Formats: sequence, structure tokens, C-alpha cells
Amino acid sequence: MLAAAPDPDDVDRRFVVSPNHSLSWQGNCLFIALVGLVLFLVASGFVLAGLWMVAPFAGLELLAVGIALYAVHRRGRRTEIIDVSAPSVTISVAGIRPERRFRLPRGQSRVILNAGARQGHPSRLFISSPDLGVEIGRCLGEEERQGLAAALRAAIHAPPWPVPAGSRHGSPNQEKQIAVNHQLS
Repeated sequence: MLAAAPDPDDVDRRFVVSPNHSLSWQGNCLFIALVGLVLFLVASGFVLAGLWMVAPFAGLELLAVGIALYAVHRRGRRTEIIDVSAPSVTISVAGIRPERRFRLPRGQSRVILNAGARQGHPSRLFISSPDLGVEIGRCLGEEERQGLAAALRAAIHAPPWPVPAGSRHGSPNQEKQIAVNHQLS
């Protein structure tokens, strides 16, 4: 899932990338309980027929389903927040591990979309500077990843603030600062 929104805290553009969640953890627990009930009923029938060795394997099967759903749910908590501000591009990755933050200078940042290694393999999206490259958008589909790449290119390479028509200065704040400096001199 991809969301883009301006942020009032000195951020020109904010992109939030997170996986789609089909079920909450409570929904996963309910699914595990339903699978466990079915396994219990089936295993009980085999135990009553004298095939008692089916019961431990039914328990192992339920454990495997629970571990798999937990791993998928845990991986789905990963969130990437890309903030594009005037001086820098900040990438925050939160989720499984403690939050990691990468800060790249905006003027030197490039958005790179590498094609998949083979036909049908997903592309890889990077934001890189001469010092560092960070992969983002692994949870996105191919079209979403291409859309994110285009939106990031537009946000990173656009001027960080609207340039007033006929002005030689880049920022309205810069114009005010220059005007104040002229008054002080």
C-alpha cells in the first residue's frame, strides 16, 4: 500500500509504504482456531478408529500453520516513510527491528528502478546518493513500484518550494532574509 501526503513539519512530501494486511492478528488467531477445530475433529475420528499416531501430526500441522501466519503478520508490520524536504531525503524503516533512519542530501539523491534479473522477476527500487543506496518498496506490486519511482523523481527533482514568477531568488523566506539583511546594512 502506498500513501503520499504533504506534511506540515518542514517536509515537502511524505510517502508511506507498507504491505497490505488481509487480516488483523485477531483474524489470524480466529483462522488458526478454526483450522485447529477441523484438525481436532478429523484427528479424533482417526484416534477412535485406532490410528492414534495421527494426533501428534495434526498438532504439528497446526503448529506449522500458526508459525507461518505469525511470520507473515510480523513481516507485514514493516513500514517505510520517505520524507522529501528542502535539504534532504529521509528514509525511515520501522517494523520488525528497531527503526532505522537514512538521510541523503536531496541535491545528490537519485531514484533508480532496476529491472528484474529475469523475465517475470520484480524490479528493485533504490534511492541513492554517492555515499549510500537504500532499497525501498519491496512489498509493492510492479505497477505501484513504478508509480512510486515516478512520484519520488518528481518530488526529489522539483524545486523545494514554489518559485515566485519573475523572482531571481528561490525561496520566499530567502527573499525576506535578503530584505532584512539590506535593512540592517
